[in-house]
Amino acid sequence: MEADKTGLGQSGCLVGPALVSTLLRSDGTVRVTSARSGSSTGLFGHATMVIVLLWVLLGFLDPSWQEVSPTLAPMAREQCVRGQACDPRHKRDAGGRGGVYEHLGGAPRRRKLYCATKYHLQIHPNGRIDGSLEENSPFSILEITAVDVGVVAIKGLFSGRYLAMNKKGRLYASDVFKPECEFVERIHELGYNTYASRLWYVSINGKGRPRRGFKTRRTEKASLFLPRDVIGHCS
Repeated sequence: MEADKTGLGQSGCLVGPALVSTLLRSDGTVRVTSARSGSSTGLFGHATMVIVLLWVLLGFLDPSWQEVSPTLAPMAREQCVRGQACDPRHKRDAGGRGGVYEHLGGAPRRRKLYCATKYHLQIHPNGRIDGSLEENSPFSILEITAVDVGVVAIKGLFSGRYLAMNKKGRLYASDVFKPECEFVERIHELGYNTYASRLWYVSINGKGRPRRGFKTRRTEKASLFLPRDVIGHCS
């Protein structure tokens, strides 16, 4: 192929078995030359030039037309393995109720939730929720399991029931895991944790009774909990 002496631009494209080169002249006309036959065309050249230019531009402007670079693909896979930055929905442990994300730990944390009102949160087998001043109550031993980023499920170890809150803000114990059993876990600036449903906060008042969620704010003592390790209790 001869060099472009006009300096205005020349490109080549393989169409079938023949190499077609296009030349844009200064007067706006297009010359299309086939490497096999050496022929030129007028109207056909315009159409071919438009098709070639569109094909080239789409290839550059739309990344979805291009495959991942063979050099970058291994790097992306390596980052996924090292940092676990891939979609966590593909990393779920089906053994946990509601699914447990591997990057969040998987195994439940066995804790007692000690409220700032000096009561331990309890989940009873009959579905009752309350607070106890007794430190060794078996119904205050809870399993806290991550089900999503910043979202946990709280299950009584001996009752086998999940802490849940209905739309009216009432706490109850559910024998099956469901959306009402999901709570957003946040660390309060005072060092306590708060546990909130989609609308309300979990709370235990000064008499050891659960408060309605709509009556509780995250800054109140009744909604502040300190997770305590379970020591010296055999399961």
